[in-house]
Amino acid sequence: MAGYGAPAFYMPPPSPLPFAAPPSPGPPGGDQRYLPLAGMVMGLPSEATNPRGWGGMQFEQQAAHGQPGDYGRTDRPRPPPPPPTRRHGRGGGQGHGQGHERRGRTSQHGDLSSQLQLEELLLHLRRLPRDAPLHPSIAQSLHQLDGRGLAQLIRELGRSNLPHRGAQLFDLVRSLGPAHELAHLLDEYAYTSMVANCGQRQALDQALALVQEMQERGIPCNVHTYSALMNVAIKCGQYRLALDVYRDMRAAGCPANVVTFNTLCDVYGKSGQWEEALAVLDVMRQERVQPVTRTFNTIMIACNTSGQWQEALRVYEKMVAAGQPPNTTTFNALISAHSKAGDLPKVLQMFEEMVSKGCERSVITYSSLISACEKAGEWKLALQLFDEMRGEGCTPNVISYNSLIAACAQGAQWEKAGEVFEAMQAQGCRPDVVTYTALIQAYERGGQWRRALAAFEDMRSRQCTPDSIILNIILDVLWETGVAWAQQRAAGIFREATHDGLMRQHSHSSPDSLELNLHSTTVAVALLSLHTWLAELCGRGAGLPARVSIIAGKGKAKDAGHSIIKETVTALLRSLEAPFQESADATAFIGRLEATGEEVAQWLAGQGPAVLSCIVPLPPDASLPAGTQGAGSSAVAASAAAAGGGADPGAASGEAGALGAPAGQAAAAAAAAAAAVAGLHIGSGGSRSRASQRTDKDLQEELAAEARATEAFAMAQYFEKTHNLNLQMMHPAYLAQRPELARLAATLGAQLRLPEEAVHDAMLLLDRAMSVPLEAPESLHRAALAACLLLAARQAGLPERRVPDPGAVAEAAGVSPVLLGQVQAALLAALQNDTASISALRCLTLYLERLGGEGGAAAAAGCSALGSSPLGADLLALLREVLSDEEFLNYRPSVTAAAVLLVARKSRGIAPYWPTALNNLTGYSGGTAELAAAIAGAERLRDKLKQDTASSAAASSSAGAAAAAAPAGLQPSARTASGASDGSSAGPLTPEGPFSQMPAGKAGSSLLDPSATSSAATDDMPHAASPSAPAATAAAAGPPAGDTQARQPDGGA
Repeated sequence: MAGYGAPAFYMPPPSPLPFAAPPSPGPPGGDQRYLPLAGMVMGLPSEATNPRGWGGMQFEQQAAHGQPGDYGRTDRPRPPPPPPTRRHGRGGGQGHGQGHERRGRTSQHGDLSSQLQLEELLLHLRRLPRDAPLHPSIAQSLHQLDGRGLAQLIRELGRSNLPHRGAQLFDLVRSLGPAHELAHLLDEYAYTSMVANCGQRQALDQALALVQEMQERGIPCNVHTYSALMNVAIKCGQYRLALDVYRDMRAAGCPANVVTFNTLCDVYGKSGQWEEALAVLDVMRQERVQPVTRTFNTIMIACNTSGQWQEALRVYEKMVAAGQPPNTTTFNALISAHSKAGDLPKVLQMFEEMVSKGCERSVITYSSLISACEKAGEWKLALQLFDEMRGEGCTPNVISYNSLIAACAQGAQWEKAGEVFEAMQAQGCRPDVVTYTALIQAYERGGQWRRALAAFEDMRSRQCTPDSIILNIILDVLWETGVAWAQQRAAGIFREATHDGLMRQHSHSSPDSLELNLHSTTVAVALLSLHTWLAELCGRGAGLPARVSIIAGKGKAKDAGHSIIKETVTALLRSLEAPFQESADATAFIGRLEATGEEVAQWLAGQGPAVLSCIVPLPPDASLPAGTQGAGSSAVAASAAAAGGGADPGAASGEAGALGAPAGQAAAAAAAAAAAVAGLHIGSGGSRSRASQRTDKDLQEELAAEARATEAFAMAQYFEKTHNLNLQMMHPAYLAQRPELARLAATLGAQLRLPEEAVHDAMLLLDRAMSVPLEAPESLHRAALAACLLLAARQAGLPERRVPDPGAVAEAAGVSPVLLGQVQAALLAALQNDTASISALRCLTLYLERLGGEGGAAAAAGCSALGSSPLGADLLALLREVLSDEEFLNYRPSVTAAAVLLVARKSRGIAPYWPTALNNLTGYSGGTAELAAAIAGAERLRDKLKQDTASSAAASSSAGAAAAAAPAGLQPSARTASGASDGSSAGPLTPEGPFSQMPAGKAGSSLLDPSATSSAATDDMPHAASPSAPAATAAAAGPPAGDTQARQPDGGA
């Protein structure tokens, strides 16, 4: 059985993951499956890459659907562009017949003359300053146009990002009056083009007014008018109105064309009606309208949006069967479908096929690819694809950046996520709430909760309104730290969010009942909701309904067999002695806790403030100044540096010195660095508000507390690496008597008025000595314990007047001062003057100080203050049980402290049970084998304590009844009834015989060995006798009955 510090248990923290992807295009994550595909993705030949640019692709798509081409269009800034490629229009002759799709106007000058006239006018309008009004003389340039020409001009202005110019031009013609010679331009084509123009400006009311105006003027609405109006409604999010327009068109007897059906599929997809979108194909077949590539694409997108990726793939099969060629949008939809299926190899295969067919890769393509990598956990491949996208000249948009940050979050690459976030802003891409959600998740998974908070505050400073998703995330991040300061910030954010209506508290009230529903929430939101709700009930006083209930549901936990909300809330209310009782209809997942309104009012009237502070920790009334140390960190530093042999010389001199100094340089530097990198500003005084100054002070104390805890825990870790216990070397007699020795140590510590930390340190020193092994008969265990108490008291950092002298220790232990001095000298020799001892209690106080709040302040003040709180009393009682339990000799003190804290918090419903702040500090998680074993042991001792408490209560009740019935002269004495208060009832441990000889050939130290008496130790002991004293004492006392030689260890515990 290996002790703590042995290789079987000690597991150093893992090395950090690489910051960036390797330069070589190797298989992502080392997985050979992706090697061929990744090589294809990363090593595309240059000739397979289409020229970048958006205009060409749009021309092809629009020409395929009868939309206007790019005549006269340019995306370049002024000066004017070179002459564009002219394309001839489609359609028949003049007038308003079947040739209405033809561009421009048919006149005696021919199509070319009309298009040149249109181009000149369009170029003139583009060159005007954006805010300059139109001059009325421009109407003279419209004489060469007809309604179709005006419609084309309005459309081209919209494509040039000048939709307001098209509206101005239309209003100019309309203002001329019906008798003007240009009034004929306002036909159904001009009106339809103007309705479409409203979609770009999201002017739905104006579009509806235009259609109404057409009807008033007797201008018929054609299929293009209805389709354009449907499209405007879609862009404005009015999907029901879009469907109403379609029904009106049908009622008017206007047949739908392929554009109408495409728009109908789009509205069904955006409103989540994917089945209706699929049904459009049947309607088109019945009406003999041939679906085109865009039709199938729109339906595939509708299925993907609703999570129906299987249906999207089936639609693609129908498209192939119909002979429609796939384009960029098709492959984007296929990549999205396979991404939703979690099939990254298939995603890469679709990308390969897309490249082979010469389809243009758009920003949507790469965003879908990166999103697929994020879902598969391939963050390195996501970064490579992002670099390839930029290498092809494709400018990332907010969706691209969001997908990449999410991929980095999935891989816990918080540093890279932060870099991508900075690059996003440098490009001028404004982050949205999805960006901040992914960034905060990256910081959360990297253990950077303060950075997550800084990102959230940055989002709010940019007037980016948080949604319920990011609010739940940041509340969980802050609450799960367990740090009082962070949980107070979470409570403040929750109050603001509920006040602003961003989060809803699920409480229901009626004249005879009041209910709080915590179902389907996270633990953080459940506890914050409970805190807010109870605070409201405190304000209502006695005016509560007859029945008050709390629904403690399953929550959002992924474990289907466990209800963390019910477990936490039930344990919390039980520990607070709340009157709520679980109803009979409760299940393993849903629990209804009920009480009468009168009971709840009385409970809150007596304990309201205490109840609320137990749910959300309050700042301590008198906290430590920033930069100073608490009991845990100072004791760890002192113990680690004790005797010069227990710690690294650098830690003993430099680190410990910095830690112990008021406003230590190391703590101050760490605090400043943490504040700077996290983006949390610590301001100065002056005109700043008192609340803001208080926030800064709390932040400074939190940062300093983390720095102190980090330094102190490093010393504890060094102690555990360089020291260990060995149960195989401990004598069975010592192990059998150790529980009594632990109780005796507590008794002697109380008599000598030693802090409880010194008692635990003394037992650890004694265990270390017995692991050497130090051979001693049972009769000398008391003297050895007394010597360890004296050594622990001297290095506990007590004032000199509080350190007991050896005579007082010897008298309390019932041994002679001479024997105490000799035993101490032998102990020092066995330990080679290394008396370092960092017990589990030291580590526990360190953990509590790290969490801060009232618990941290109490831990810093000492065990007497810690025991005054319910949680502190539980912790101390459990640690006292641990001190005498042999199992915990096999766990490192820091792990034992972690297990005790976790079990005690869980018993009282204080979530999180193991805070992330302590996980980051220690590196211990629930999956650590040593910690899991220690937790099981601590739960066993907790159950034993509960049983002992119940038995004591029953015995006290019986004894009270017997005492009341017995005659006065026959009542038992207090000592007989309850045992000796000084712990002597456990049986005296007196020196009965000589020191035992060490068995021949066994390595170790013996109390009989003259060389074990250290001159340094005897010089330090004023009452130490000569080296011959032990032999004289042994001769006078004689050997212990029935034992003339020390028993040999049996090789195991």
